[in-house]
Amino acid sequence: MNCDQFKDSLLTDYVDRVLDPEKQKIADAHIGQCAECRRLIADLRTVTAETFGQVREIEPPAHVWAGIVERVQPSPGWFEKVCAVLTLPRLSIAIPVLASLMLFTFVQLRQPEVSYDITRAYLSRELGGDFGVLSNEDLENGSFGTVIEDFFM
Repeated sequence: MNCDQFKDSLLTDYVDRVLDPEKQKIADAHIGQCAECRRLIADLRTVTAETFGQVREIEPPAHVWAGIVERVQPSPGWFEKVCAVLTLPRLSIAIPVLASLMLFTFVQLRQPEVSYDITRAYLSRELGGDFGVLSNEDLENGSFGTVIEDFFM
């Protein structure tokens, strides 16, 4: 390995001591033979120590961390928001009750009305006789009038 290859591919990792064992052996072999690269590594370690050795860690204030966390954490999408609302205890009871009421109402609205005119015609045909005195009002009130009462009595 020549100096240019070493400087281009291994120098910074060698100074930072992050080379894998195989590359470390290659770099050590080159540095053992090359005085110029040894001086360069010594200079880089000195500069690195002087520059970064005096850096102290600063703890940011709580409001700064809160802002960072808010921006870094993904916000829930619409699906997660809907699921969160639907899992509330009151809604978990209210939704099935509301659905049942809607279904019951729909079924009740779809049931056909009984036409008392058709009932009168059926009774006339099946039982024979004139049920013309029956009115829809009589049938709705449960009173069949004298004609049908006479028929069954």
